[in-house]
Amino acid sequence: MLLVWLALLGPSPRLISTGELATLFALRDSSVTVIDARNDYTLYLEGHIPRAVYLNVEELRAADRGVPNKILGLASYAALFSRLGVGLDRPVVIYSAGETRNIDATYVAWILQGLVHPSIALLEPREPHRHAALPRRRSDGARTRRIRSRSGDGR
Repeated sequence: MLLVWLALLGPSPRLISTGELATLFALRDSSVTVIDARNDYTLYLEGHIPRAVYLNVEELRAADRGVPNKILGLASYAALFSRLGVGLDRPVVIYSAGETRNIDATYVAWILQGLVHPSIALLEPREPHRHAALPRRRSDGARTRRIRSRSGDGR
């Protein structure tokens, strides 16, 4: 319950575009933490935003009688985010597999807000391929092709 009250005190996450994220990479390359919040590691390995760290969203919940519906303690969240490289001195940008699970990125942002992180952003969802403006990387480091929508506008 403490996390809920702390989230009310923290700054609200903001939406940023892929262009804004590209600018953050260019201006503050080493100080931006990008979290890829999905529950399927194979999708992350197939292609993710460069320098994004993977977070399986199921790690954010505790099970009650086998159902993962409980919030973890603050110490557990602090340790988890510390392992991902999240610090209060670094802005955090979060995205998820927008085609089906945008709520995962929002859930991560809500938890970070409860931890009173001062700079949280959600990457704007753009269907069907919302990250087409950014290069993608596979787990082997190779770039993947940028995906264009049927209209050819990159969205």
